[in-house]
Amino acid sequence: MSSQTRRHLIASKIKSLREQIGMTQKDFADYVGLAPTTISSYETGHRSPDIQTLEIIADKLNVPIAEILCLDNTETTTLSGVEVPNELKNLDIESIQILKELKESGMDADEIKAVLELVKTIRKTK
Repeated sequence: MSSQTRRHLIASKIKSLREQIGMTQKDFADYVGLAPTTISSYETGHRSPDIQTLEIIADKLNVPIAEILCLDNTETTTLSGVEVPNELKNLDIESIQILKELKESGMDADEIKAVLELVKTIRKTK
């Protein structure tokens, strides 16, 4: 899926979720602490929220970030620039940052998956 297509899916999802709770763009912007023009740009797909803003929006809408990112229909997804398996799509912000750092260090998706498997193994032994 192209980044432009994903951006428009996210835009539609944010708008749909906002409308489901019956808020105008201005009311929603006030509710999440952003400018109305920012919400408008997210909903039109001209801009995409960063991960911290996504976390705030998801929290205020009481939905997982994965729902806003429309991650339910693919085998893998990109979170903060890191391709991860869908079973990891509900990661918290700290985990996403760690994955991003691993990606930036030059690791490919298979190497990152191997690290995650190692972490799972370590957690099981504790």
